[in-house]
Amino acid sequence: MKYWTIKTFVTDSGRNVIKEWVKDQPKGAQAEINTRLRFLETQETWGRPYSAKLKVYDHIHEIRIKWERNQYRPLGFVGPRVGEFILLIGAVEKDSKFEPKNAPSTAEERRKLVLKDEKYAVKYFDDL
Repeated sequence: MKYWTIKTFVTDSGRNVIKEWVKDQPKGAQAEINTRLRFLETQETWGRPYSAKLKVYDHIHEIRIKWERNQYRPLGFVGPRVGEFILLIGAVEKDSKFEPKNAPSTAEERRKLVLKDEKYAVKYFDDL
């Protein structure tokens, strides 16, 4: 049973930033990221070790994925509709810091855009 619909942020020009980020990762990491997202769709509630809320940004959550020695951290938020999670930016965590370092603030800016206009969010798995 699916409890969640995973969506992803798209720019005004239609660029899907999460799909581009995933495609830039090694094949094994791509599979791990997509497997984790499929798994989370079926979970009624989320939490560690699979996801966590960021301490500095109240509405931003990280999806926690480890592949080989890398910590992949797509960032997103719950909503705006019930049962939706919107991925906003892809990041990698190294030494407790995000790369890109502005990932949390970028996620917050994009969250505000999605809340103003849902055209910025499309289903992630429709055209994989």
